[in-house]
Amino acid sequence: MKKMKKEEGITILVLVIMIIVLLILAGITISAINGDNGIIQNAGRSKESAEIDSEKEAVETATVQAMGKNKYGNVVKDELQEELNKDLGNGITDVLNGENEEYIVKFIKSERYYTVNTNGDVEHIKVTNGEKTLTVQCIDSKNQVLSEYQYMILQDQYSKKAPEIEGYIPHEEIITGEITENTTITFMYYLILNNEDTLVFTGLDQSGNITTNEGQIVSYMVGNGTSTYGNGLREKEISGILKIPETYKGKKVTRIGQNAFRENNNIFEVEISDNVEKIDNYAFNWGNNIQSLVIGKNVTSIGGYAFWHCDNLKSVTFKNSNDNWGVTSFGECGNWTEISIEDNSAYKVEDNILYSADGKVLKLCPRGRIGDFVVPETVETIDQSAFAYTWSLSSVVITDNVKKVNTSAFNSSRIESIVIGQSVENITSGAFNNCSYLKNVTIDSSVIAGNLSTSGSCGNLLNNAETIYLKEEIANVGEYITTNYTLTDSDKTGYVKYIK
Repeated sequence: MKKMKKEEGITILVLVIMIIVLLILAGITISAINGDNGIIQNAGRSKESAEIDSEKEAVETATVQAMGKNKYGNVVKDELQEELNKDLGNGITDVLNGENEEYIVKFIKSERYYTVNTNGDVEHIKVTNGEKTLTVQCIDSKNQVLSEYQYMILQDQYSKKAPEIEGYIPHEEIITGEITENTTITFMYYLILNNEDTLVFTGLDQSGNITTNEGQIVSYMVGNGTSTYGNGLREKEISGILKIPETYKGKKVTRIGQNAFRENNNIFEVEISDNVEKIDNYAFNWGNNIQSLVIGKNVTSIGGYAFWHCDNLKSVTFKNSNDNWGVTSFGECGNWTEISIEDNSAYKVEDNILYSADGKVLKLCPRGRIGDFVVPETVETIDQSAFAYTWSLSSVVITDNVKKVNTSAFNSSRIESIVIGQSVENITSGAFNNCSYLKNVTIDSSVIAGNLSTSGSCGNLLNNAETIYLKEEIANVGEYITTNYTLTDSDKTGYVKYIK
């Protein structure tokens, strides 16, 4: 009896174990069938993958056929749709405008998408947040809609090359942003100002004088040369990007007249053609919205105050090796920080400062230069008006290789301190004219120390100086310093200190 109970207990235990094993196996089987990597899921993925391959192949075939029909070998939207309809049937696909000259082929039933680029390459797109329509309204500076484009966006970010509109230039080359729903944006375009519909042209004779006699006209000037402000535009309120043309009525445009675009705040960029030789006084004076300027390679004369108070001017490109930058031409252009030059035979640009090609002459510092500046060791001459009207430059160190500082080199600059290197022999009259912020002057040159005054050979260096530091070994101290300044304890090693 005891033996039977024992066997019965063993049998029940075995049965329980078998049930547990069967449940475990059942769980594994169910997981294998229904899990993330289960048979059913993998089968579904294989089916989807096969469908994607089939759809992509259909798009590739239609793309090749469409490119073959086009005489330039391009992918054209209507031709691609026609080939897809021919191969798959009507209503199966829809060809949409994508980004950056791409097309998007949408399979309507499966709601899958494929990009087709200009080279005919086809890619399947994984869509985030569904399809969105981006409507781009291209507007001019008066907020008038020039044209409107719609693009299908399938990602959360978009980057689209700005559409081309004849006669206009987009404010930016690329349209970018985020999109989570159907969105309409406006995108600025500027009118190109370059012909008789927008500009005023005046005939010039052989001597460069204004003439209305058609038989005597040898070239043209933009503007009428009068004292009337903004006489270079047909209508002063017309706005856009100014491109001075090479020719007008078959003859060269060689000059931009006095006051031609003065006080015109509707010009955003200026490109002066290579045939222009002269820019007259006040030509672009107070052009507050001009942001960039290109000066043609044959410009040899820039008049006084030509670009005065172009407050938003940021970059200037000189295409020539002209040496006449104009002392007052770029005065008060407080945001001008970028400079470039295309003719590298005579000049070079380093750190947005213009130098002679050999680096011995510092030619020009943009007026918006900020902070402190140390003249490179290669420089021997600081040229006329090089730092004139630099209102954000705090200090300048003229290093020991510099020998000469030319007329108006720092005219009306707002520098607060300067170091005159030991080799400086000549500071031309007026070099520091109107430097009312220049309070701190350090002098290492014995030649300059012996001839200091408020004018003459030292170029108004001390007109507003309150503190002067002289190198200790300088023996000859000019009478002006000893008469007008008091020797005091120095706080700079190796220097004696004078205060006013």
